[in-house]
Amino acid sequence: MLALSASVIAGENEACAARFATRARAMFRRRSNQNPEEVAVSGHVYKKIELIGSSKTSVNEAIETAISRASKTMRNLDWFEVDQIRGQIVNGEVAHYQVVMKVGFRLDE
Repeated sequence: MLALSASVIAGENEACAARFATRARAMFRRRSNQNPEEVAVSGHVYKKIELIGSSKTSVNEAIETAISRASKTMRNLDWFEVDQIRGQIVNGEVAHYQVVMKVGFRLDE
């Protein structure tokens, strides 16, 4: 039973990650009007940092919170990639979302 539960959870996490990746790519395109692959090979040099966003509402809001806050003190933020999605469960319900992501910014010329 435990193995079955673990495989069901893993399958649900993979499906959730795939849906999220699709939404993240769409959000990226809306913001930058560029394909992430085009940004990565544009001849610029980038640095990646790790950010952890959190929200009581959603994964998307956790991402938005982290990027919004970072953009107040950093320039040339161009892309992000989600490494981990996790959360806190209280009384059988999701109480908090946390997203670990890498954010790329272009170094000044």
